[in-house]
Amino acid sequence: MSTSIDSLKLRFPLHSVEILADELKERFTDVDKETGEIIRVEDYSPKEYLRIENGITTTFQTRCHNSQNTPLGRIVKRTLWIELSAKALQEKYLEGITSGNYLLLLEYINSLGIVNITPNVFINDTRISDIDYKRDFKALHSPYLELIDYLEDNLKSTKSGDGGFETFREPDNTGIRIGIRPVKSPIKSPHCQVYSKCDELKTNSKEFAQFFLKERDYENLRRIEVTVKNLAHLRSITKDKRAINDWKTVLSLCNSDIVWKLLGKRVKLNNKPMQTIQGDELNVNDKNLLTLIINYPTIVDQILKERKKDCSGKVYSNFKKKVRKLEELQTGQSQAEALLLDLSQNTENTHI
Repeated sequence: MSTSIDSLKLRFPLHSVEILADELKERFTDVDKETGEIIRVEDYSPKEYLRIENGITTTFQTRCHNSQNTPLGRIVKRTLWIELSAKALQEKYLEGITSGNYLLLLEYINSLGIVNITPNVFINDTRISDIDYKRDFKALHSPYLELIDYLEDNLKSTKSGDGGFETFREPDNTGIRIGIRPVKSPIKSPHCQVYSKCDELKTNSKEFAQFFLKERDYENLRRIEVTVKNLAHLRSITKDKRAINDWKTVLSLCNSDIVWKLLGKRVKLNNKPMQTIQGDELNVNDKNLLTLIINYPTIVDQILKERKKDCSGKVYSNFKKKVRKLEELQTGQSQAEALLLDLSQNTENTHI
């Protein structure tokens, strides 16, 4: 499965959007202390306004930012912030937010009747932060637990202020959370987490799943998430000091190795495929289970290449047929999922 976005915060110039809901409006008045004359009346909301529908939470807030004093008076910058997740895609939730569906977010936002945003403003004026990039994979329960153990055992040394880590093995979910979202140094210590998406959809997001995912298969679905916190963090990843956090830049990172790059800042990843393959045994332990997730689809080619060195033509041909058969086990799913699911059934030794 490819990388996409799970959640984000959108920021717009307040003057470019239309506020419809009274819940988002709160007046303040500037009054001349000597004359009592009303100088200015403006709308703003210092509090968050949440709309929850069918398990989808969307947060709206208008903010005031004091910019600077000028000869003409104080310049105050006002913005609208909207925080939402891929759940706004409804039936397309498991796809995550991509360049092919992100305009569905605008359709959903406007359907709530809280604000009205034009397509031109949404496409060109949006600035984005607190972005959770995600990569889904399928693994059975036992090898998934081994994967969590591997991540915990291979954490890089932590320093004060990086948020530490937390493993959780609750009835409603199992995983590991590395760092905290408001981490002081997101560039050096990004927030990452690995968790069981199938369990989360059956518990905390049960209402949403019942509404929109009845026809979708999310059994054994697990998720890796990494967070790009702000513009400075984004520029450190793109290596472009002039990059802006617009849709084009943010969505382009879905085509990069951003998940592994940020996870690799917190965990010692084994980036090489299987080092050795002996006989017809493919030893699958927690370390190279992670390797399968990271390096597939090249992993199958690596297996075949290694075996070809040691086998006669006929033996190799039979071996190749068996490997290719594994790839076709799960109709409609990617080759990576099919091979991973098959291999993970026996984490000690799997005979092909």
